[in-house]
Amino acid sequence: STSFALTEKLFNFAQQTKRLGKFLFIAGNPKMPSIGARLDAFKHALHQLNAEPKNIEIIQVDKNQFAEGVKAMEYYLMNEKSLPKVLITSSIPLLQGVMQFLKSTPEGVPESLILATFDDHSLLDFLQNPICSVRQDYQTMINTAFEEMNKLLSGKLNPLHHTAKMAIIERNMTL
Repeated sequence: STSFALTEKLFNFAQQTKRLGKFLFIAGNPKMPSIGARLDAFKHALHQLNAEPKNIEIIQVDKNQFAEGVKAMEYYLMNEKSLPKVLITSSIPLLQGVMQFLKSTPEGVPESLILATFDDHSLLDFLQNPICSVRQDYQTMINTAFEEMNKLLSGKLNPLHHTAKMAIIERNMTL
């Protein structure tokens, strides 16, 4: 899966740049099948890569929203006292909230923090951090949803399960 490949890429980059340590995944809407699959693949990848269980942390929040990102990062730092080496969010709004919270701390956002998020936005180009984003094929998703809805409306009650194609976009990840 793309989430497995993303986690593997982040792990290898952290290892090669001597930043291997705590991985934090902040997941909004964890009951959504796509988010659950991302979390499962994240855990499976780190298990396959022999990551120490103490270095794997997941914070689940109800929504993929800015405010949830702020709260999740505040909660994490109250309990951990130091930043993870790799931080993954399930959406751009969560990442925005995390970054806003970190920006408000005395330490700010260290450029050594490796970031990743699901979704992509051109503003990520302006970050100095190593970051991967996962770009989804939205046009195909829209077309497929429209086709399946039309089938349902015409009486075909067994919609097909589709998985959108995704691409990992790397920024500032050169060694």
